[in-house]
Formats: sequence, structure tokens, C-alpha cells
Amino acid sequence: MKFKRHILMTSAVASLGFALSLGAAATAAHAQTAAAAAPSDDSTTVVVTGIRKSLQDALRQKRSSDRVEEVITAEDIGKFPDKNLGESLQRVTGVQITRQDGEGRGVSIRGADPSLVRTEIDGAMELSLTVGGTDRAVDFRDLPVEFVSRLEVVKSVTPDMTEGGLGGTVRVVMRKPFDSKKPFFAASAQGVYSSLAKTYDPKFSLIGSRQFFDGKLGVLASVNYEDRHLYNNKSLTTGWVRKVDLNKDGVLDWTPDIPRPDIERRETTRLAYNTIVQWRPNERMEFYVEGNYAQGHEVVDNMLLQLSASSGVVDVSKTTLAATPDAIGAYTVDHVELVSDATHAMQLQYRNIDGTLTRTQWDAAVGGKWNATDRLEIDARYAYSAGKVRNMEKDTQASILAVPRAIIDYAKRQLTPN
Repeated sequence: MKFKRHILMTSAVASLGFALSLGAAATAAHAQTAAAAAPSDDSTTVVVTGIRKSLQDALRQKRSSDRVEEVITAEDIGKFPDKNLGESLQRVTGVQITRQDGEGRGVSIRGADPSLVRTEIDGAMELSLTVGGTDRAVDFRDLPVEFVSRLEVVKSVTPDMTEGGLGGTVRVVMRKPFDSKKPFFAASAQGVYSSLAKTYDPKFSLIGSRQFFDGKLGVLASVNYEDRHLYNNKSLTTGWVRKVDLNKDGVLDWTPDIPRPDIERRETTRLAYNTIVQWRPNERMEFYVEGNYAQGHEVVDNMLLQLSASSGVVDVSKTTLAATPDAIGAYTVDHVELVSDATHAMQLQYRNIDGTLTRTQWDAAVGGKWNATDRLEIDARYAYSAGKVRNMEKDTQASILAVPRAIIDYAKRQLTPN
């Protein structure tokens, strides 16, 4: 039997926010720079630069917040070799992540289902890219950490928050042009060699920011590219069953249930963009336009063999046991031969999944903020988010009924059977 899956999912959400708040506006974060007192003619100037200010700002935000939340900054993120936002979030207390092929994919807060977690990038809600699913679990694999200024994990719900985050809210705050008065350009490159794929996986990131017109206009742009070869050779067993007493000691011995050799090949190309423009005509007024784009394109080629070994009959004359029993006194086979008869027929299944899978997500926002007085602030924002997943994988299956004989050998003790 052969069939093709062609699934195209597209979803979009637009939101308009308008808020009035009483109180002083939050102070923008600045890098810490401390200089010594003015030196005399024969003294040496000492300038100390550090990251204490960013750590203090994160702690100050947690202390002053009326919600239960955790904050990690770009300095914290940079201390670990995390590939994406999901892997960075696992550093936060109370956050668990799910993985696929070793990569952080989904996020759960305090054990809540990932579909109950709301994710925002600069206030714009990110959408689920689960194939054929109706959940709201965001796939974090395609979101690079290089674009991020800080991550906020809100664990409690307050009336001012947008609905949808019953399990918690992840807020991603991107780098902004006004974060640094000085222009800067940063680039990074890394490569990982895969011994199984026999190739290098490159990753490149570029980010630049500059202010114009005496600091009234700021522009920031960044791009990230990654190519990964995820190859896995697996030998799986659904379980072990106790169905025959080979050494006649009165205790049934363990035999494999459904042994499955599995070869997985997944080549992923990721591309992400981020652009932000800020305009501040005076100290009380600010406007901004921003956009984020991320795409992950996968080429998949998986092959699997599966044997329904538990439905066969053990050939006792050609099956041997391991030398030592387990904790309850039962032995496990290290070489087993199974046969089919008129009432016990083994089935061998072959499955191949190949094709492409493309995930695309993007969001844009335009807004502004006006401090009308020292106690009145007006903040308006319009945001648009969209997500699309295109599944062009072919799933091919074939079966062989009544396999006459199957041999599974664990005697070499290499953790995988022959």
C-alpha cells in the first residue's frame, strides 16, 4: 500500500492593543560602564566594563513585577551552547522542553501541556506549526537565540495579559536599535562535524545596528542561516515478553516483542530574518516598525523494519539464554530463533517515509508610545502573525505475512542485535 500526504496548513492572527497606564515609564536598559575618577597628569585612566547592569535589570524586573515570572538576558543565554530558543528556556526554573532528534522543540511550564502555553515575540503571538494538529504548541527549533535580548517566562495569569496563556506565557524580547547608542556589527560562525553523515553543519549569524539624526532614528537588522544533517541509526524494541521457560527452572524467560531496526535521515536548512526601525522625535514619544521571519526546510528519508516476534513460536533447540538472571531470577535470551506455523504467523513490515517538510512563520508589528505627562502613558500597537506548514512526505508501507524463520542475536553484547 502506498499513499501520499500533502498537507498545507496556514493560520494567521492580527491583534490591536491600546493601553493607558499611570506611572512612570520603564527605563531602557543600558550596558554598564564605570570609569575611575578624573586622573591627574601622572595617573592612568582605568575603565571597567562588565555585565552586572544586565543582571541587575533582570533581578529588578522580577522583584518589581506583580506576577510570578523568570527573566534571562542575552548574557545568560550566551553562556550556554543552546541552538534555539527552546533550549535556552530549559535553563529557567519550572520549564521543561520536548526534543526531536536531540533538538529542543516544545516548551511546557510547570508541567502544563505545551498547547496551553502562549508564546509572544515582542508582543506578537506565535502560532503552532504541528502537522495536522489543532493545538497551540509553538515549534522553537527555527527561532535563533542570536536575535534575543531577553526571555521572560510568566507563570501566573493577571487581568492585563492577553488570553491564551493558561499554562503560562513565554515572552521573547528582541534586540532593539536604541539598546546601544554606539553603532555595532557582530558576526558569528560555527561548524559541527557529524561522523555519521560525514559532513560539516555550518551556522552563520550577522547583526548590525546604527542610530541616525542625533539618535532620533535607529535601525537594526539581523540574519541567521543554519544547515544540519541529523542522522540516526537505531535498534528499537517495543518491549520484552515472557513466553517460554527454556532452562526448565519454573520461571518464564524474556524474549523480544517487536524488534525494529530504524534508519533516520533528516537534513534541515534554516533561515531567519529580523528587522526593527525605531523613531524617537523627542524624549516623550517613540514609534517603531518591526518584522520577524523564520523558515525550516527538512528533507526526510526514514526506513524502518518491524517484526511481530511475539506472534511467532520459539525454536527451543536453537535458542540460548544469557549467563546471568535478572533481579527476579528470570533469564533473557541472547540468541533467539522464531518460526511461523499454522496458528502462529509472524509478520514483517517495511516502512519508508521520504519527502520534504517546510515550516514558515512570520510576524510584523507597528506601534508607538507617548508619555503625555509624568503620570500618563499612551501605548498603541498593531501586530500580525502567520504560520504555514507544508508536508510533502510520502509514506510507503509493505508487509510480508507468515515469515518462515527469524533470527535475532544479542550474543555479541554490542547493545544492538544482529
